[in-house]
Amino acid sequence: MPQETEQNFLKLLRSPEQANVAVALEIAQGSSDFQSHLTPYAILCDWAFGKAPTADQITKLNQEKLSLEDYELTYIPPEIGVLNHLIELDLNINLLTTLPPEIGQLTQLKKLILSNNGLQNLPAEIRHFTALEELNLGGNQLKKLPQEIRYLKKLHWLNLFANRLKTLPKEIGELESLGLISFGNNRIRKLPKSFGQLKALTYLSDEGSQLVKLPDEICQLQNLGVLHLISPRGRLKKLPREIGNLQKLKALLLKGQPIKPKEKERLVGCLPNCEIEFE
Repeated sequence: MPQETEQNFLKLLRSPEQANVAVALEIAQGSSDFQSHLTPYAILCDWAFGKAPTADQITKLNQEKLSLEDYELTYIPPEIGVLNHLIELDLNINLLTTLPPEIGQLTQLKKLILSNNGLQNLPAEIRHFTALEELNLGGNQLKKLPQEIRYLKKLHWLNLFANRLKTLPKEIGELESLGLISFGNNRIRKLPKSFGQLKALTYLSDEGSQLVKLPDEICQLQNLGVLHLISPRGRLKKLPREIGNLQKLKALLLKGQPIKPKEKERLVGCLPNCEIEFE
């Protein structure tokens, strides 16, 4: 098959326009030359929709945004890599426990929602998500994050709420665009010193915090506006000495933390423009 013919066929098959996809399917009828290109779509349509591939189903897969929220999906097929045009992928509320390495082929992703699944780990191939801006991993079973998270240089929002994390990797400090992070309801007792490198961070939430102390380096977060450390069984007795350096801090939530009166007085004094919630 001439290369130009194959390229034209693929252009039709991968089009976001249903009429173009319909033409591709018509061309493919009775010809074995195009089956290798149709097979991945057949697998994806069966996985996502439980149906044989039709122009309508393939067109849905060809859009920049794909939502398969609450589809009771138990796995992601390797053929997901065919959808390398995706900008947003929503797999919230499914039954996923692993991600295939091929998910790293979705290099144009800006938003990836994997919340409320059963994920136990992330593949090293997340290093290819260099365009990713939003990553929602809340409500999974993650015990650790891979070092490769360091490559997500455009990541702005990271949700790790309600997992099984005991630590965060020091590489998290290399997320130079990170503005918002939530890692509450985990088992994290201390933060890496590299947190001080997150110069773009404006919002830090550790609801249900088990932190026993904050690193002094957190006082380097000059853009931090909200520090949320509410916990029913808090362990923080004091905050770093230089906490007053956080001049943009507007909300400091410490409800449930065993802060003593003298420390409360110090915090109020060094953060006069910040609303502090102790009780």
